[in-house]
Amino acid sequence: MMCSPYPFLCVQRAGITLTWGAADEMFSLNIVLLLSPSPLQQRMEAFGTNPVRQASVAAGIPYSVPAWSCQMICGSGLKAVCLAAQSILTGDSSIVVAGGMESMSKAPHVIHMRAGVKMGEASLQDTIILDGLTDAFYQYHMGITAENVANQWQVSRGEQDQLAVQSQNRAEAAQKAGYFTKEIVPVLVPSKKGRWE
Repeated sequence: MMCSPYPFLCVQRAGITLTWGAADEMFSLNIVLLLSPSPLQQRMEAFGTNPVRQASVAAGIPYSVPAWSCQMICGSGLKAVCLAAQSILTGDSSIVVAGGMESMSKAPHVIHMRAGVKMGEASLQDTIILDGLTDAFYQYHMGITAENVANQWQVSRGEQDQLAVQSQNRAEAAQKAGYFTKEIVPVLVPSKKGRWE
């Protein structure tokens, strides 16, 4: 079971008592799964079945609360939050846990052997490249797509760097001003040198 601490920490920080029916729905995502280009390749990428349900159960959210994922590639986490807000605004839900999750370090190398190999070698495929970083329509790396967009809209590397620095500076200033205090939860990560934040 994938025991992500984030849903638990979010629920705990919000001061929600986890009782049957306390949370109406739980939206999340597995970004590697969401990037799978075909039904045959919509793997759970070493997370096991329904990682969103696993995370909700690990957070102490009752089994009666629906847990499901949405697929919108890199925008999936934000889309989950939008769907949660929409569910609350329409009155379908009053409390929704939403967000994104991924673990690229757990994405496996795979080989398709259902049909067998009659002769010769069979290669392993890296699911990070196959499902995460390769455009399913044009079969090239997402970095090439970024270059194509920059060329199409004539955005120079200097302009991109300038915007990146400006964005970083704004985020740092906002964090120091305390605007993200309620949104950032420290998580202790185990390592060979002990736990660190």
